[in-house]
Amino acid sequence: MGGAVAYCVRTCDGRYFPIQHTGGVSSAQQCSSFCPASATKIYNGSSIDHAVGSDGKPYSELSTAFVYREKIVPGCTCNGKDAFGIVTPPVRNDPTLRQGDIVATNNGLMAYSGVDARRNAQFTPIDLQRLSAELRQKLADTKVDPAEAKPAPVKVSPKDQRDGVPAVRNKRAQVSR
Repeated sequence: MGGAVAYCVRTCDGRYFPIQHTGGVSSAQQCSSFCPASATKIYNGSSIDHAVGSDGKPYSELSTAFVYREKIVPGCTCNGKDAFGIVTPPVRNDPTLRQGDIVATNNGLMAYSGVDARRNAQFTPIDLQRLSAELRQKLADTKVDPAEAKPAPVKVSPKDQRDGVPAVRNKRAQVSR
């Protein structure tokens, strides 16, 4: 068996996921930030079957343990939308960030340097030349989805419109029979 794991448990249906221990933020705070729309509780153990809450009671004694496997409980949600998703906090509010973590932003790669007096996350640009060749290669190979990716708008002039639908010019298609 492996070491102890902290499990974030949504108490309305027993759904759980592991929480990584992070300095400066308790497991309960992390759990709540990933699942703010429901009540949660932390259980610790080598597996969920052996996990125990801070009150000394095992997960298996929770009245809703494993209920998520049998049914969807109405209104039981982490993200306020559906029963399956957790909240992905904006990077500036991510409680799992540790000093020195590298974050891809719209302004390039940044290193998390902590929070200021007003609890605002602080980031500093990364000087890639100061990194090892191996780390530069790993970063170059990392795929990042663009933030707020949206399809490019199609610009159509009013004269190209017909009944509110863009006219298609010089487009041909041939169908095989």
